[in-house]
Amino acid sequence: MERAASAGLLDDRAFTKLWIDDRLLNKPLSRRAIREELLHLGIEATLVRELLDQQYPADREPLLALDLARQRLRRTTTDAVRQMERVTAYLIRRGFDRGTALRAVRAAADGMEEETTDAA
Repeated sequence: MERAASAGLLDDRAFTKLWIDDRLLNKPLSRRAIREELLHLGIEATLVRELLDQQYPADREPLLALDLARQRLRRTTTDAVRQMERVTAYLIRRGFDRGTALRAVRAAADGMEEETTDAA
């Protein structure tokens, strides 16, 4: 381990940056969920906080939740109430708090209604 560390092969900063980028690109999660994953992997809390603030600022989280809600609403075909419940539950499983999830789903649903109205 010492040889790998001295050779630059063990770099928590680089690993953490890549982890955050990968999660945002391939498996979007809330800041809290990403933080918990990284802490579970043994990354120092101050490093996690620093890099999350740089790469995934708190004001980006509601936008990510909204984007995920839009994508999911387009893919589900059940009645509107059931659809909103399912998408809200999906966002909560992704680590978003209930308030953020509900706001995102409502905004996404409102946006889809406007698109439908504009197309008619």
